[in-house]
Amino acid sequence: MSRWCFLLLVLFFAAPVWAGGLSTACAEALSDARKRDPVLVQHDRYLWIGDIELKDQRDAIIALTFQANQLSRRPTFIRLERAGREVLRLNLLEFGWKRETWERFLDVPEPFFHQTLEINEPWQRNYGRGRIEYFNKRVRKQASALWLDPNIAANLIAITQTQVPVVNARWWFTQVSRQVGLNNKENGVGYYDWFGIKKRDDFFKVIALNEKASLEFGKVMRAAIVHSGVSEQNRQIERLQALGGGSWYTLDTTDSTGQGNAIRNLGRGEMRHDAERHYGVLPNGLFAYLLCNAKGELQATAPDFIGPDDSLNAGKAGRIHVNLGCVRCHVEGLRPVDDWVRKNLRKPLGILSPDYLKVLEIEQQYFSNLDRQLAADRKVYEDALGDLNGLTPVQMAKAYTRFYDSYVKGHKAEWTLQEIARMTGMGAEEMLGKIKQYAEVNKGIDLLLSPFLTNPNYGLRVEQMEETMAELMRILGYPKR
Repeated sequence: MSRWCFLLLVLFFAAPVWAGGLSTACAEALSDARKRDPVLVQHDRYLWIGDIELKDQRDAIIALTFQANQLSRRPTFIRLERAGREVLRLNLLEFGWKRETWERFLDVPEPFFHQTLEINEPWQRNYGRGRIEYFNKRVRKQASALWLDPNIAANLIAITQTQVPVVNARWWFTQVSRQVGLNNKENGVGYYDWFGIKKRDDFFKVIALNEKASLEFGKVMRAAIVHSGVSEQNRQIERLQALGGGSWYTLDTTDSTGQGNAIRNLGRGEMRHDAERHYGVLPNGLFAYLLCNAKGELQATAPDFIGPDDSLNAGKAGRIHVNLGCVRCHVEGLRPVDDWVRKNLRKPLGILSPDYLKVLEIEQQYFSNLDRQLAADRKVYEDALGDLNGLTPVQMAKAYTRFYDSYVKGHKAEWTLQEIARMTGMGAEEMLGKIKQYAEVNKGIDLLLSPFLTNPNYGLRVEQMEETMAELMRILGYPKR
């Protein structure tokens, strides 16, 4: 039996059990899908925002739309469409995303509309000479959650031709805004995966940078930074010209002495560096980001010698995540550049070399008007945001951070009973009553949930909330299987 057929059978034969917010989301998505063009609907996917308070949904849509377009290779902005009171629609074709990338959400897995089921699957073992043994093997499968209406879920899967037609919007945002998930694993749906970036050269293709042509054309600007305010060590910065605009990147080292001295090794390729942080321009004017080592091998987070992400980071997580940390830290779009060379030298004094061409090259790279170019490249990003949502880079960075922290939570903040209740579509008091009733009947309850019985201010870490969702929904009343 194929995996797809198995999942449909699970959905059709599971009894309707829960009519909360999650089932409402599926119903709204199905109603919208039935109105869509049969060709387009196969590429439609839905984000549920029903767990977000109505007063916060406008800001949520701004952050979600921004993130979706940060993953787009299209030259124009794509808006997320309201497909119902609680769901937004996006289309894979419009953003240029691969279906197989989206399907990996099933294996992460997404914990609100999906769950892991253990079932008996028919297997056979062929011993040869006509001897075949038939048996059932206990396997774990990801499927639509049993607390959803099975008929609605099955029809939605059939129309959209995906096992993952709906996901929680904040959960989706958290997955795609960084390369590693909250479990510190690369799950195949992180930031790089949507672009198909596996090495630095792939990133250059995304931003249409021909490094050799840019160098030959002479569009190279460089700077040497003694104190960056982020890294403990000195660094160099370089700007090349890509088709869509400036390609900026830092050269970071573990040691500011010897060959790692950014001042004494001004020539291109002279300074030894260990890590790079790249900023390029997408066709729509937003930034694309890359973290890699000196060999161009990808990094999901910047190494610790570069420094912590503490600018807008309410969660106090020190690591600099690709994309997430870049948006939160670079509140201007591109940070100011405090260049030691332009500040302390007067061309050509101070640059001593018997090689006149080298002196000339350094003059051209270090004494060009970098501040003017920086302002021009910021303007590209500012104009793009103006077209997308009318926010300034600072406003966008703050809105982005607030939305991320609304799910992951800030330092010492956790998911409360009221917030979890919104997920289920049940009132907080009713949910607490069911938890207490279950604990009394069964003489106990899941250890993560037990403090709710006595502490009204108790909350769960986001990962624990995700992990216990299936158990909670079972406690709230869907049948055991």
